[in-house]
Amino acid sequence: MNISSYTYIMINKYLVCLLFLSATTQLGVAQDSYANSVVSYVAGTGVAIGYTNSNSVLGAPTQSAIISAPAYGVTNIVGVGNGGQLTVKFDSPITRNSTGHSFGMDFTVFGNEFFVLGSSTISGIYNHPGLSVWVSQDNAFFYQLIAPDGLSHGPNELYPTAGSGNPLLPIDPTLSLSSFIGQTTTDALSLYNGSAGGASYSLSWAQNTQGITVDLPWISYIGIRGTSGFGYIDAIARVQDIPEPTAVTLLMLGILFFVILSKKRMNLLKKHSIPLLLATCLGLGSNLKASVTSGGPPRIINVGETNRQDANISYLAFDESSLSKTAIIFAWHYLGTRNAQDNLWTGTDLLNGIIASTSGSDDALRFSTDPYGLITSFSIGIKTSDVVDPLASPVWTYWIQSGGEYVPYGDSGDFFFNVSTDAWTISPGSSDTRYIANGSYDAWTISAFSYAGVASDTHYYTDLSGNTQAVTFGTYAGDQPLSKITAIPEPSPGLFVLLFLMLFLLMLGGKSFLAKTCFERLELK
Repeated sequence: MNISSYTYIMINKYLVCLLFLSATTQLGVAQDSYANSVVSYVAGTGVAIGYTNSNSVLGAPTQSAIISAPAYGVTNIVGVGNGGQLTVKFDSPITRNSTGHSFGMDFTVFGNEFFVLGSSTISGIYNHPGLSVWVSQDNAFFYQLIAPDGLSHGPNELYPTAGSGNPLLPIDPTLSLSSFIGQTTTDALSLYNGSAGGASYSLSWAQNTQGITVDLPWISYIGIRGTSGFGYIDAIARVQDIPEPTAVTLLMLGILFFVILSKKRMNLLKKHSIPLLLATCLGLGSNLKASVTSGGPPRIINVGETNRQDANISYLAFDESSLSKTAIIFAWHYLGTRNAQDNLWTGTDLLNGIIASTSGSDDALRFSTDPYGLITSFSIGIKTSDVVDPLASPVWTYWIQSGGEYVPYGDSGDFFFNVSTDAWTISPGSSDTRYIANGSYDAWTISAFSYAGVASDTHYYTDLSGNTQAVTFGTYAGDQPLSKITAIPEPSPGLFVLLFLMLFLLMLGGKSFLAKTCFERLELK
């Protein structure tokens, strides 16, 4: 007995909805999409009376705001005057993601600027220039975010808040005021493309007081400072990740396509309804699992010339569960580009500088080696990591980011290469031949290791002359340092709808009372 086309279409609609929700449950909003707390606040001069409630900045931007009529209540915005500052904290770090965040932006600051309307179109903007944005990992050392040419906008200057838009979606930062002049508000909102507006920022813009770019893979603190004027802040939001379809979701779509093409459409659907639902459940579990991080905010330990704002800072991270539940990052502050021997600072200088600075403290760093001088374990304070055999597997793995390295034993001889500033590289040498720089990162993890003469044992680097150099030293398998510092998403409302539809489809595919009743009441042939 065949079921009518109408019945088949209706059931397929339920399956499509089920698949869609399975694919989109990974889009849950992060637990701290907005700033969690105010760390410090100084009003400064120029702020209107009453606009000094710093907690007004917490939470989402004002939903009633429109691009020509901003948030204005004393409970909606807080003023930051000339010489003032506002610092907020995100409990889950904001991570730098040039490809996984729209337009490469990492967070957005919402002010109370608004477009000025002529008779029916935008003729200008009312704003408050003079505020600057600073970021920090530890609330001790802040770096200013300075936008590159063509993206010069402050946190209360451009992109008025559209309360009906998505605060976690940044607006195209290349849009200028001239892009909106002469437009109606409807046309202007079309340029927003679903965004709530606000001024968005990338962590890649971070600079120290000397104007040198600083490598910041993540931050937890955002500061708004009144450097040459005053302004008002409504909210600060992280940028949501661009979702990617999971493998299970793609598999489900393939199953749906197979069902549609089948001549025994409904019979297949009924017969395989339970496997389909199980696959969908697996897809849901995979989505949630892929979004959950086991790593929390790392602990930052500042050492060295910490009283000097003009000091360089290089970082040494330890991301190993047997040593600590969360990653530990030593931030070593040092002066100049050369050590006492007038040589460039090396990874060994970084390690020895931290050991000397922490000696006798609760965070004293130490390490042990085998007879060949290879690392077997690290200790921080009273905690010692697992001890490994450097000639077996797993082993301690030396990762580097930014700076440079001299390789004395390349497959074709020695060479020098600059280390990537935005990706981790496994060092082909040792800390003695690794040259650090301001903002550079070194890190140690424990990784599985093998050497079998296969292609993966050979690694490739580009030397200073642009030539590709091969170095064969084995294959390492394991997570990169600090790779699990991400926000944990909440289940989306679609989860509950999904569970309901799963139950409904199961009843349709079985011999339940509801399925029997539905089929009897439909036109059957």
